[in-house]
Amino acid sequence: MNRQFSLDTRKKVLEMYRDGVPVDEIILRNNISRGRMYAWVREANLPHRRKISANTDQSSLTDTIDPSAMSLAERKALIDQFRISKNKTAFAAEHHIPRSTLYNWSNNNDLIQDYKGKTINMKMYYEALRMNQKQQQIIEVLHKVDCTVFSPLHVRMAALEKLTDQYSEHVLCDALCVNRITFRHHLEDNKRENTWFNTRRQELKMVIEDLYDEHDQIPGVDKMQALMKKKGYNVSERIVRELMHELGISSIRKNAKQIYLSTLKESNEINLKNLYPGDRPDQIWVSDFTYFRLQGKMFIVCVIMDQCSRKVLAYKVGMKATVQMLTYCFNHAMASRQPSQQLVFHSDQGCQYTSYAFKNLLKENNIIQSFSRRGKPTDNPVIESFNSSFKQEALYRRDYQSVKEFKERIAGYIKYYNENRPHESLNYETPVAFEEKFLKPD
Repeated sequence: MNRQFSLDTRKKVLEMYRDGVPVDEIILRNNISRGRMYAWVREANLPHRRKISANTDQSSLTDTIDPSAMSLAERKALIDQFRISKNKTAFAAEHHIPRSTLYNWSNNNDLIQDYKGKTINMKMYYEALRMNQKQQQIIEVLHKVDCTVFSPLHVRMAALEKLTDQYSEHVLCDALCVNRITFRHHLEDNKRENTWFNTRRQELKMVIEDLYDEHDQIPGVDKMQALMKKKGYNVSERIVRELMHELGISSIRKNAKQIYLSTLKESNEINLKNLYPGDRPDQIWVSDFTYFRLQGKMFIVCVIMDQCSRKVLAYKVGMKATVQMLTYCFNHAMASRQPSQQLVFHSDQGCQYTSYAFKNLLKENNIIQSFSRRGKPTDNPVIESFNSSFKQEALYRRDYQSVKEFKERIAGYIKYYNENRPHESLNYETPVAFEEKFLKPD
């Protein structure tokens, strides 16, 4: 049986709650339940008070701030203080406002005050705009259909079916109070050959294809929708997206660069094996960059060598793998060799070799450029073998005290490599001795 409390008891409880007396003390002193006390608080429209721990200073409860009662200016001032405070927890405890509330205000400081004095943020504002736009579309639907919400279900769905290319299912179903799943099943059941739905979609597909070709494959979904509206086809973005997907077309802007680069890759991937083998010097030159770390710095060595004789024609040491380094090596090799026959220059597809400047340099000298396939160092085995021998036989064998000593070591090894080191592929002859055979008259 429910106990009956006097009006004075109720008034006393509310005054104690308003004055900040702990809830447990109010319950104990007035011999009431917690649920009844909160029921009286709700009926009196008192702000809900956060739970106070036992260690909280009771004298500070009289300064408790009600967040819902704060004005816009007070909130903004509090947000500014909260942002510059170093101890967020202490600041929230001092003002008796949950820290999550302060963070929420801080993250949504774009506060607006409408004509009724209610404080809202931009998220609420744009949500209201979205709802307003939806309501306007619902009104348009109600003006276009020839039935009402009290018409039979099949009549309403037949009327909405004619507007599926102009409005979303949410708008259509909300306008005539039709369940969306039921309406979707109705559309699926009616997608037969001679229905209005399928005929309409075929017509729109033809329009999309014509506009797509007319504008050189540039329009995406948004631009296509705008172009169709100019031609009198008031279709929704969803329908345009679906039809373009079914046609397998999209804006060339998305993958134009990838197509262009893939075309370049295909034109660059000329495998050296498909060309003549290079049975004489100065028929095929090969080149590559190799790297070596010295005293915490990375040094690069650019090398150009003859594929037939294995002779190093030119090299350059530097800190960066640049086109200028490659150009220096190439010009040095051309000046020393002056090839009189058709020459092929083979390398990987590094940015230095595929640069416009170097490609143009080869064209000016009437040289065919050949590339290894991407990720296939085995397409250029001669230079890869040299890089391995170069590091194992020379660079890795001593501790260099200076860059000058490092460069002298490179120069000494390349001289040894060309003049004194026998090669198994040359029947254990040196590159210089191997080339002398081709200089002798027959």
